[in-house]
Amino acid sequence: MQTFDSSSLRSALCTALFVGLGLGAAAAPLAGQEEAATESSGPLTIAVINLDRITLESPAGVELAEALQALQNSYDQQAVALEQAVTEAEARAADSPADPTPEETRIIERDLQDALTALQRFRQDTQSQADQIRAEGIERIRNSVLPILEEIQSERNYDLILSGGTATVLVHSDRVDLTDDALERMRAATQSPPG
Repeated sequence: MQTFDSSSLRSALCTALFVGLGLGAAAAPLAGQEEAATESSGPLTIAVINLDRITLESPAGVELAEALQALQNSYDQQAVALEQAVTEAEARAADSPADPTPEETRIIERDLQDALTALQRFRQDTQSQADQIRAEGIERIRNSVLPILEEIQSERNYDLILSGGTATVLVHSDRVDLTDDALERMRAATQSPPG
């Protein structure tokens, strides 16, 4: 039975979010970055954020994980029935008379092919649905974290915010880790009515 690997799911989610944030950051600098670059006064201030945690712990990330788990549970139940149909068709083919008529052979082969096709189509449809849910979830996470990072950047006058989960950040102090603050604001934003 095919299943969705949670570690590869986590990796795919984080990679997609990193790429999405990177593309967004390349296209539009965070608020105040242009002014800071022209002023060039004082040392650069840099912060880090753990996008793995944002992806997994933010309200949108939790919602995405739940949606993918629900799809996995549904997949598991439906796949068992389809796999059983394939097994039954294979058993009928194995139990067929030693000298089947051409019509019997055609029916047995068609039944087996139909069962295999249904299982393959189901797997492809489910994977496509999972990909769509994942893409929409990553977009929701990205759309919720970018404004918060811009807000924090503006409040604290950071020149640069890096992902602390990538190999490019070798050393940083906890003082510059914005992950908890960003998660807190993301949770608060989903609990308070827009207005």
